[in-house]
Amino acid sequence: MKRLLVSALALACVAGAAAPAAAQSWVSINQRQATLDHRIDQGIKNGSLSAGEASRLRAEFRGFATLRARYP
Repeated sequence: MKRLLVSALALACVAGAAAPAAAQSWVSINQRQATLDHRIDQGIKNGSLSAGEASRLRAEFRGFATLRARYP
């Protein structure tokens, strides 16, 4: 009985967490890239990111973009 209750509670938490994500509107990958690039720039300006960290993040995003381009 305890296992069933714990499982039901876990399922309810997962379902509750997924609801806000489903309510978000769709944003194109290009818009996401522009937003991330802007946030990286802001991080450099306000000192929360070093130049090395910014370079790594941009390289990681370029890797994702390259991978996306490989798929039809």
